[in-house]
Amino acid sequence: MENSQAKESAEEEKRALNKMAHWCSMQERCSGDVRDKLAAMDLSSDAVERIIDRLKRERFLDDSRYALYYVKDKSRFNSWGPTKLRYMLRNKRVSDEFIDEALQSIDADTYTAQLEKLMKNKIRLSHAADLQKLKAQLLRLGASHGYPYDDTYRMIEKLLQGR
Repeated sequence: MENSQAKESAEEEKRALNKMAHWCSMQERCSGDVRDKLAAMDLSSDAVERIIDRLKRERFLDDSRYALYYVKDKSRFNSWGPTKLRYMLRNKRVSDEFIDEALQSIDADTYTAQLEKLMKNKIRLSHAADLQKLKAQLLRLGASHGYPYDDTYRMIEKLLQGR
């Protein structure tokens, strides 16, 4: 009886490993996402750790690589700043070491250009009645996208100079 349960458990673990390998091969994933998915399959914590270790050894899973791609994609396509990127990666349980490494990969000129584009678009679409309301909108926009207050304020002053 025990032998058949152990055999069944090993088969279940193998199926979970194959499923996660396939899932990770389709798109970059982090170990936190995989851990959550495996936990939903009611596997033992030992089995979850064995599967994650195997996925890492076989390079299906790499949190450093994940953080780099995440930062690159979210900063480019969502115009997210470093504060929001750090927060979102921490929510995915990526280590601070990998987050710092990924954030350092953002080119300062690109970062500034993205903030400027974001602000210009908001200025163009804004129906603010006066300059103070527009500045408030722009400050909230910068904060919600995760840009530091100082950088946001400097960009607002630059873009609204002479208005």
